[in-house]
Amino acid sequence: EDDEDFEDDEDFEDDEDFEDDEDFEDDDLDNDEDESELEQHCDVDTETLDEEEECEHITLSEPGEGFGYVNPNPASDETIHAVSLTAANEASRFLTQATMGANYPLISQVASQGHEEWLEAQFNAPIGLTIPYADFLTARLNAAEDADSEADIDALFEVQGAPESYFGYAWWTQAMTSPDLVRQRVATALTEIFVIGTTVEEIGENPIALATYYDLLLNNSFGNFKDLLLDVTMSPAMGVYLSHLGNARANSDKGTFPDENYAREVMQLFSIGLFELNLDGSHKLDNSGNPIPTYDNNTIREFAKVFTGLGNGGEEPSFQNELERDVDFSIPMSMYEPYHDNTSKQLLNGQVLSAGQSGLQDIQGAIDNLFNHPNVGPFFGRLLIQRLVTSNPSPAYIARVSAAFEGDVNSKRGDMKAVIRAILLDPEATNPPELANNAQGKLREPMLRAMHLSRAFNAVSHDRTYNDIGDSLHEATKQVIFGSPSVFNFFQSDYSPLGELSRNELVSPEFQITSTSSIISVKNYLAFALSEDGPLEEELGSAVTRLQLDAELALNDEELLNRLDTKLTYGTMTPTTRTVVSETIANLEGEQKVRTAIYLIIISPDYTTAI
Repeated sequence: EDDEDFEDDEDFEDDEDFEDDEDFEDDDLDNDEDESELEQHCDVDTETLDEEEECEHITLSEPGEGFGYVNPNPASDETIHAVSLTAANEASRFLTQATMGANYPLISQVASQGHEEWLEAQFNAPIGLTIPYADFLTARLNAAEDADSEADIDALFEVQGAPESYFGYAWWTQAMTSPDLVRQRVATALTEIFVIGTTVEEIGENPIALATYYDLLLNNSFGNFKDLLLDVTMSPAMGVYLSHLGNARANSDKGTFPDENYAREVMQLFSIGLFELNLDGSHKLDNSGNPIPTYDNNTIREFAKVFTGLGNGGEEPSFQNELERDVDFSIPMSMYEPYHDNTSKQLLNGQVLSAGQSGLQDIQGAIDNLFNHPNVGPFFGRLLIQRLVTSNPSPAYIARVSAAFEGDVNSKRGDMKAVIRAILLDPEATNPPELANNAQGKLREPMLRAMHLSRAFNAVSHDRTYNDIGDSLHEATKQVIFGSPSVFNFFQSDYSPLGELSRNELVSPEFQITSTSSIISVKNYLAFALSEDGPLEEELGSAVTRLQLDAELALNDEELLNRLDTKLTYGTMTPTTRTVVSETIANLEGEQKVRTAIYLIIISPDYTTAI
């Protein structure tokens, strides 16, 4: 996916600010089958808002080992396996799609072990939850506040920042250190499909809300899509974000009706999309050649009746209206039957929910109805392919992933592991078409570019908290985990920028957040990140995050370019880029040489458009 802003950017070939930066002359761097049973969700039968009963609730995640691993790429030891250049490049491409980024020991390990065997091992890797770290930071601040010690509170803010940053720290720490590399990558992709956002103050200022929701996605990443959809539906963070928490049945006396927000988005964005699809993702057409809508306004109203009666599931459960609620984000929502619409409901494909069912029975029925719709495989499959591999998967690629979603003798319908295998091991992912094929590849997101840089060069935090990276990234790029401005994510899956891409009927979602100013901002961030005073070198309290460049410093120019080509562009660096980098670093020494080479590659089209 070429873009003139990248190809013709004069800064790429002549970035005087970067090359002449005195900072670069310094040498200061230290170089389930477990199914979600609906009965586990709390069901409270109350007659009035004021009447509250005890209820049992499920725990989505138990604290345990979740942060503080020593090795920044723990899925590999630091052994470099003897592998061919071709195998190393193929492994690097695979790891770019399957993880947040890889150093060379991990690349060589996967090249030696094989993609499929390594992926199967990842399905059994220990899960790296964010709740323990978010809890730890929150508890430390609460203790200081309880002690009414202004000095302690000020000191903590210096060390760990404000509470709205805690989840970001937890996410960066897990993404950098946890051994479940594929799970973390898939869960991050799911945050851009099942979107909640910090733009809602009640969520954005609560690290436990964000960590609990992210861990929900982690726990379901290798499970079943139906369980994922159910848990997302019952999440209080989603309930607040799409307003079905505290959503009451129609009241004719007050002239009120159920909120339709979640009912609409659970169909449009989370499961079936707007139009009926064939297994290859193409639109089914009516007799006039027009796409066939999957639902209409009446369908939305019927589903809205399903999602009534859900309220807070905390220690003091109550239905709560928006003005008086104090939501416990750590457990799923509870059902309050007096506020649930118990009339019959007409769902998709002629299915009817009988009148008189409990609220949780209605929700289970609605989730089953959505899950079994034939659109889910191609709709969700395409979205996940776009997040992990390529913006414009071929119909055949989508069909193969849809077939994996449908299930076979080895897997049930909706098996996430089967879907992930199908996406990451497909020939279009592992052996993409010729580079001249303009349909192949995707623009890298700023957030993932920063993470890839950090992981590829073993960024190490002295206290292993990585507190300093995320804040600086957000300031520079305006993209951060859960920072989407709306439920439609940072960008829409069908976005096609004007120009060559739209003329060829191709999409490139990430270009929706790409502009001349954003290109400059990202480049400046990456230059700053590689400088002595940048976010990968600066101190925040006790946290210092630094790139480790010793391995690259030991190489001559030719070896350095070969190594960076494998680590960053998996063997696709063009002769033009190689010449520019080679000529620029020819008279540089030490870390300035290495940093400059890295910078010039990561702002080049070879890197920014991952093929």
